[in-house]
Amino acid sequence: MPDPWLDLTTQPPPRLEVRVDGVPHELPRFDDLSINERRQLARDWSRVIAIDAQEGDLSPADASEREERLLSITGLLLPGVPSEARARLGEEQREAVVMLFFGQRALR
Repeated sequence: MPDPWLDLTTQPPPRLEVRVDGVPHELPRFDDLSINERRQLARDWSRVIAIDAQEGDLSPADASEREERLLSITGLLLPGVPSEARARLGEEQREAVVMLFFGQRALR
């Protein structure tokens, strides 16, 4: 029998885990987010991309906005991590959380 064209399952894949200071936190799947959370994520990430695409050095205002947007996104994706711990995460760590979230479908 040939392979099916579409093989659907109703069982969600396991959530990926992110450890912050040794404490595990489950990364939500896209479907776990409400429509308002998805919209906020899209707005924040789109703005981060737009800031990164600018020519030349970032202005202090743009750098500050970029940091605030990444903090907002990590708060959305890692709500169980205390805000103080999220604030201590470096820029690359915040970006890694976002990339893992967006890339988790490809990892399955």
